[in-house]
Amino acid sequence: MPRPTKEQSAALYGITVFFIASLGDIVMYSGIFGDRRKTPVSEAAMLVFVLAQTVSQFFMNDRILGEAKKWSRSWRRKKRLWRI
Repeated sequence: MPRPTKEQSAALYGITVFFIASLGDIVMYSGIFGDRRKTPVSEAAMLVFVLAQTVSQFFMNDRILGEAKKWSRSWRRKKRLWRI
């Protein structure tokens, strides 16, 4: 299996945190472990998820802009060579 890119890793981290928090809330509200303090964590996990998605988008945009700059430089170089 290929190693995930930075943006995929950030997105997977956010999804995992939100998924685990959701499962924790489901277990908490179902009362399986008795009547304990019911403090939901999904709201905080949603903030972590949104932050991870934002970081993922930043990494993706940074990679795409780098590729575009690299292509632009090579295109200019080729254009200069054809003029000579």
